Amino acid sequence: MRFLLFLYIFLFLALINNKLYLYAFISLILIPVAIYIKNYIKNSKIIEYKRKIRKAKKAFKKQKKIEPFLNINEEPWTIIELLPGVTRVRAKILANSVKQKKVSTFEEFANICGLEPALYALNKTIIKF
Repeated sequence: MRFLLFLYIFLFLALINNKLYLYAFISLILIPVAIYIKNYIKNSKIIEYKRKIRKAKKAFKKQKKIEPFLNINEEPWTIIELLPGVTRVRAKILANSVKQKKVSTFEEFANICGLEPALYALNKTIIKF
């Protein structure tokens, strides 16, 4: 990170030194804007999945049919930790183990996450493989 910051400042100062003020101004604004957009997209995805999981919990309580929507083999740990009964540490362990071998059954998922049996039914309605 320090190296990238050094390159960023060096580029800015080199453009100022060469009297390319417009390009210096654009480079000054472009990188922070790109970082902000990346973080905004990540946070909006988390908010969307929070909303979907909350909806699924309500539908499960009313015993309505829910279509599974969360593919744990493709989502990052920040999304997996939103599942009921899954801790942050277990979500990171699952995300790292999925890189080597995909999870194919619910039992395998439950063992990796240390899920309580009381939460099996709810999580089975949310997770797809």
